[in-house]
Amino acid sequence: MKDLTNQRFGRLTAISRTDHKYRDCYLWLCQCDCGNTCEVPVTRLVSGVTRSCGCMYARDITGERFGKLVALKNTGRKHRNYYVWLCQCDCGNQVEIPIIDLTQGKRTGCGCGHQLITPGMKRGKVTVLSPAGLDDKGRTIWQWKCDCGNVFERTHGSWWSGPNPTCSECSMAALVRHGKKMAEQIPRFEPTGAPIGMADHIRTGELVSNNTSGIRGVSWNKKQKKWVAYIQVNHQRKVIGYFKDKEEAGRARAEAVRRIYGEEESQQNMISEAKENNQ
Repeated sequence: MKDLTNQRFGRLTAISRTDHKYRDCYLWLCQCDCGNTCEVPVTRLVSGVTRSCGCMYARDITGERFGKLVALKNTGRKHRNYYVWLCQCDCGNQVEIPIIDLTQGKRTGCGCGHQLITPGMKRGKVTVLSPAGLDDKGRTIWQWKCDCGNVFERTHGSWWSGPNPTCSECSMAALVRHGKKMAEQIPRFEPTGAPIGMADHIRTGELVSNNTSGIRGVSWNKKQKKWVAYIQVNHQRKVIGYFKDKEEAGRARAEAVRRIYGEEESQQNMISEAKENNQ
């Protein structure tokens, strides 16, 4: 194992390795520049995760600059055990940020590089009211008010950057209205698979333009070398059977139509007309 004695890691200087372990990693006794000593896992030292005994996160950073941010005052509140500081951004906006995010360079602005959010701003149906704290990731939680009267709290994100921001209740209501509208536009069908209002078209046996047998629902199958009778049921073509005789196939399909519609006369007339045309 590499000897870290007297090596510096931020404000820490490694003194000696202890016999204690944290998740299979040895702890090193370190001296901090502030005078305190602490034990730190070797992986946190070499990776740069831990760079002080914790004093750098409790110190007074009033007036210090971190990118576009200048620390104004300690709010006295903590987030993940780190004090939250009120900072002034160069754009004029004020935000609250945990000191660890400032000192580790994770936050260097209020977010104005992406989109400035200030109280009173309105987009779509939503108006910004005021900051309401931080979430578990250190992001500012804002209080918002929708035109519907709903007041809610959440961070800004893709929902706010969208074309028409709304509260979750209004968004859900819009989805329900859209779903109903789409449902009204979906065509409804008879049991045969034909759109409602076209059942008479099937029962009377009117031929489609590409029909060559002269009987609706009957065609020649080259592979079987037989006439095949079929019918549409629930949008799917169902094969009734294969027949050597075309008229027999027509009668089989007429029987299938009769079972569904309770009519046979119109189909039988269609078959008779096809016979006459073929004579």
